[in-house]
Amino acid sequence: MVNYWQTGFNRIYIFAFYILNNPNMNTVFKSLLFVSLLVGVLSCKKDDDKMDDGGDPLVGRWEIVEAMGTLADANLGTIYTYNSDGTFKLGEGLLSSEGTYERSSTTITMEFSGSSIVFVYDYTLTENRLTLDNTSSDQVFILEKR
Repeated sequence: MVNYWQTGFNRIYIFAFYILNNPNMNTVFKSLLFVSLLVGVLSCKKDDDKMDDGGDPLVGRWEIVEAMGTLADANLGTIYTYNSDGTFKLGEGLLSSEGTYERSSTTITMEFSGSSIVFVYDYTLTENRLTLDNTSSDQVFILEKR
């Protein structure tokens, strides 16, 4: 009975031995290794991609970690993104909505683009925790900054 694992391993070993001992293949191998490392280094994300918050603690990505009231479980994990230009995005990907927001010292008013839907929340904000209490329903969301 043929052990296919051992046969496959032997093929890999013979191929690696051939590459490392053949001067032409050694150059090709080194070139491929260099290109692979170069691509790996250049594809790393930079911290420059972070959002400029302009010093406003509300600006950034927030995730609902606790929810109370109507449809509480359906809202868990929802992402709110507040931008410094007064725009927001609710959700991500195909199931996202966008609009504008205005904030006073106690309320955030979110108006969705292309519709008449407006949410008004009483809010409290610390550095990494945002609590939104919907003024027209029983929903309360606790979000953490991501």
